[in-house]
Amino acid sequence: MITTGTILGRVEVREKVGEGGMATVYRGRHLTLETDVAIKVLHPHLASSEKNRTRFQREAHAIQKFTHDNILKIHDYSGTETEEAWIVTEYIDGPTLRELLDEVGAMMPEPAALIAWHLCRALQAAHDQKIIHRDLKPENVMIDRTGVVKLMDFGIARVLDADNVTMTGALVGSPAYMSPEQALDEGIDARSDLFSLGTVLYRMVTGTLPFRGSNPSIVLKAIIDGTYEDPSSRVPSLDHALASIICTLLARNREDRYQSAKEVGERLEAFLRSVGIDPENPEPWSVRDYVAAPEEYEDQLAAILITTLTARGRKEAEDRRTADALHTFNRVLALDEDNTEVVEIIQAMRRPLPEEEGGFDTRWLYGAVLLILLGVGAALFGQTDGFTRWGATEPDLTIPALPLAPRLPVPVAERAIQVVPVDEGPEPAVVEADPTPEPTPRREPPEFLRPRDPVEPTTPTPSERPGETAPPDPDPDEVVALVDEPPCEKPGQVHVENLLQQVRVDGGEAVYGPVSFTLPPGPHEVQLVGTQFHQERTLRVTVCGEQPDRRVTNDDVRMRPSVLLLEGFPGDATVRLDGRELGPVASHQRIEVDRMGTILVEVWKDASSLGSFPVKRGQESGQLLPGQTRTLSPN
Repeated sequence: MITTGTILGRVEVREKVGEGGMATVYRGRHLTLETDVAIKVLHPHLASSEKNRTRFQREAHAIQKFTHDNILKIHDYSGTETEEAWIVTEYIDGPTLRELLDEVGAMMPEPAALIAWHLCRALQAAHDQKIIHRDLKPENVMIDRTGVVKLMDFGIARVLDADNVTMTGALVGSPAYMSPEQALDEGIDARSDLFSLGTVLYRMVTGTLPFRGSNPSIVLKAIIDGTYEDPSSRVPSLDHALASIICTLLARNREDRYQSAKEVGERLEAFLRSVGIDPENPEPWSVRDYVAAPEEYEDQLAAILITTLTARGRKEAEDRRTADALHTFNRVLALDEDNTEVVEIIQAMRRPLPEEEGGFDTRWLYGAVLLILLGVGAALFGQTDGFTRWGATEPDLTIPALPLAPRLPVPVAERAIQVVPVDEGPEPAVVEADPTPEPTPRREPPEFLRPRDPVEPTTPTPSERPGETAPPDPDPDEVVALVDEPPCEKPGQVHVENLLQQVRVDGGEAVYGPVSFTLPPGPHEVQLVGTQFHQERTLRVTVCGEQPDRRVTNDDVRMRPSVLLLEGFPGDATVRLDGRELGPVASHQRIEVDRMGTILVEVWKDASSLGSFPVKRGQESGQLLPGQTRTLSPN
């Protein structure tokens, strides 16, 4: 058994720093190199399997034979004759990309592109060695204190020339980040990693995943169908060049993607240089600076971008690259909705082209474009919160999946999609809202989460009767005998799906899902942290390792009511809500509504209508959002 002070080869174990479904991670000291190292020790029940030990050793052997700044270095690993299976790697004093995203929600395009550029370098180095990562996701990306991005955990990598490790009939990887060919268990190549990179990049800039569903099978179907929402629709401030890179990476057909990580890196570098950032020497816009102070970084970068993009858009307009100019100006207005300079440039673009050049009057066209741009900017910046920065709207709970371009459904040849665990223990599926547009009946929350009605005593208890005292507490053994059930002694788990609220268990640190908590047996409190859209709520759960795991889902989320304010109407006018008379305006100037859909408010006086207001309450831009207030005034 490995404990503090244990010597593994030339490494002394110092302290435990983490644990996952596959291994426990310790910080140690390399006695020869005299440096801190990380020790990854396979769980005993997994190490007992020859297959797992072979896989674990393959990770070390495949990566140790080459070194790269953006790939986690491996110093040593156990042999097949040792009792434990372990790998010694460099120690990274910094967060994973998942932890960073949990903190910031969505990233500006530039730091996201810079991180992706580093990952392209790591992937190209691995692909040159005929190694496919197969499980690229934010949890497998770390950032050290100097800002160097490290790709790690090639635990399910496949060395292309090692035919003896082919896993026929099994799905390997994390469902939400799989490529279509990986989901269909077809032959994969380096372009599968590029698809996963596109998913990671989409997650970084939008704050949500492109392919979502309530369970892994639905997620995989969305990936196979190639159906997702254009990232520019979620984030109007997203530069069109980066949006194009993401969409190309997410192409369903691998022939339509970029063909190498090097090519993707070149496209990302061109995008970064177009806004004045050199990825080789990005100061002061380095990844290190972003991790140290994300909000300050983005505020300063936004101020620089407004000037840079305005100049770029002006040049595009002068060169009559109208579409590019409008894309660029759209981003400027998303960053600065009151930018009069950009508005004046767009107005100047409305002038007709000279007749001798075959032009036509484009005033109506550009007038419409201007109205659209201003409308988008006003809508976005009128409803931002902690989840939204630079135009990234808060992810909806239910969003119908929209195809980026017409796609034909891909037949699955009547084969069932099956997710096979990779001996890494239960990993919560990265899920969000069901992308199917058809409404589904609301599910009842699990029994353990349903509120219980208080039971009023019909007769006074002995302790309430004069002169009587309550009987002593029953002996625990008697209680066990009555229910014929032994007390629970094993810890259990609470799984939290990908809610749009942070979750705090037993007063601990607030985190976003999907996440799983392993808790000691007994009662616990799961707190859904309130936001401007969501109510705060505390759920009391009881866990026991001998019972099914507890789950917290979107069914447990309670949205804040919206408010309609009536102003400018006579106090004795009558208010109607959805055809139901409420009473005089004087008593109903403030109306709280909590249902989604179109709500009709009417104000009448002396059989005459003073106003009829259909209000669409929902979670999309332009709708009355949960927790939002809207004022209704006479026509």
